[in-house]
Amino acid sequence: MRAQSSSTELFDPYRAGCALGSELAALAPEVVFLYSSTHYAAPALLEGLYEALGNDDLIVIGNSGGGVYETSGVTDQGVAALGLNSDGKVCWRLTAIENAGEDLGSKLEQQFGTLEHEGQTPSIAYLAADFRVDAHTLESYMHQNFLFPVIGGLAADDRLSHPLSQRSSYLYCNRQIIDKAVAILAAY
Repeated sequence: MRAQSSSTELFDPYRAGCALGSELAALAPEVVFLYSSTHYAAPALLEGLYEALGNDDLIVIGNSGGGVYETSGVTDQGVAALGLNSDGKVCWRLTAIENAGEDLGSKLEQQFGTLEHEGQTPSIAYLAADFRVDAHTLESYMHQNFLFPVIGGLAADDRLSHPLSQRSSYLYCNRQIIDKAVAILAAY
């Protein structure tokens, strides 16, 4: 598995996406984990990333929140990305539940009850959920049904002094920006 990270504080979301994609292009990532402060949660960020990487099959997962952490440092405003390339040895499968605030239990069963892929159970999964999702129901479901490790967690803008605090967290799911959602990237 090869990995590379990149970050930028370019203010324009499209330019930020292009800058990240340009930095990761030599890796030719199969998956990009994308994290940003909340103002970047715009379709233009994803457009720039996909355009710079030139890979329509690229899987993107991540979230916005109160800041970003990357090997080059910590910042309240910016975007960070981690690209992975397994040279085709890992099969990746991304699935999401939108409007997860309503009848979460049955939606979890319907969407994540089928995480087996070609008879295989995931080796590991990455979870991204925004703070609007019932964490107790989500945790209970995973505890009872997932026989594989899950990493990740809830996304939120936790700066209490910020006027949009706890109101502006979004998930990145391929070319979409979604909220009130849960996404899981399973690796086989």
